[in-house]
Amino acid sequence: MRTKNFYNIIFLVLSFIFLLSCAEHKDSNDLLNNKSKNLNINVLLNATEFDELFKIKNKIDLKGLLLGKIIRLKIFPDGDIGVIDASTKQLNIFNSNGIFLNTIGANGRGPGEYLNATDFAFDDSLNTYILDAVLYQLLCYSKSGEYKWTLKLDTYNEHMIIANNNIYFYSTLNMIDRPCGVCYSIKNKNKLFEFAEPTPFIKAMIKSRNLSLAVNSNSIEYYQNKLYLIHPYQYAIREFNLFGKETKLMHESSNYFIEYDSSKEFNPISITPKEYFNSATNGIKIWNDLIFLSFLSIEKNKLYLDIYNLEGKKVIQNTIALPEKYFDRKDYFPLWVDINDHFYASYLNLNDVEKQYGGNPTIIQYEFSPQIKTKK
Repeated sequence: MRTKNFYNIIFLVLSFIFLLSCAEHKDSNDLLNNKSKNLNINVLLNATEFDELFKIKNKIDLKGLLLGKIIRLKIFPDGDIGVIDASTKQLNIFNSNGIFLNTIGANGRGPGEYLNATDFAFDDSLNTYILDAVLYQLLCYSKSGEYKWTLKLDTYNEHMIIANNNIYFYSTLNMIDRPCGVCYSIKNKNKLFEFAEPTPFIKAMIKSRNLSLAVNSNSIEYYQNKLYLIHPYQYAIREFNLFGKETKLMHESSNYFIEYDSSKEFNPISITPKEYFNSATNGIKIWNDLIFLSFLSIEKNKLYLDIYNLEGKKVIQNTIALPEKYFDRKDYFPLWVDINDHFYASYLNLNDVEKQYGGNPTIIQYEFSPQIKTKK
């Protein structure tokens, strides 16, 4: 009888452990959405290093035009590479092998000219749109560079995306006296509406005049008929529909991200920016129902990456440091994604001669492929 009871107890314990593991497995799988179900959830949850998540597929050296640091990089549907560099502030086109093809537009104030391109986008017909932050204008060209028209804007903007024949612009600098987003119709070339009022957290910072550092360190992303915004001062993801209504606020937390004390007034005389400005979100990309949110830690002097699902649940336990060899802590947007689900980054690795005369960046093409790292 005792033997039978012993086996019954063992059976119950094993059954409990099995059910518990099933529940944990279900909870883990629930972190993934439909498109990301085929990922190795165990590797994803427990990854500690960048190369456990990403592997290099290709390196592309840009040739035929001397550039500086890349501030925008997007891949056209035909495989050509568009980049805006920090030195000329122009949009340059390279083929998939890195050979220079042409520059779209020119520096100046005349028709078809611009002074400071901060972002660009293209539509299904490969019409190319360049945002000029200095002259408050949007310029339209053909892919070959033929100038078509200019749209004058009434707000300062740094970033944009195209969705449903509308263009959505974004800049956190507008938050001081108005919403940070605005939508224009491409067809009618008219302003439709403004959106994205500051969150209560940011309103408190505006009240204490603490937005002076928020320059070009924010991002807008379009995914499945939704807009996603981030602000450098708050570790949060804001979701909007295409009519500008906020549908979700995902207020997150992360290792190494120190959020601001909104009650603390920034005084450049008595406090240095480094003491006040400890962290900043600097990029958001969405791929296969996963949100990749990167941020800068000034204290650690590194860029970091967290991964969430569309509901705002973290799908990776650790905060991943981006490798310093390929990622500069001064990069505003360390990762780009193309329509073929490749990730891209760029870096300058200058030798002694190039440090004096300049050199061209290398573009790295990554695949997101969570895998168990082989221990040496």
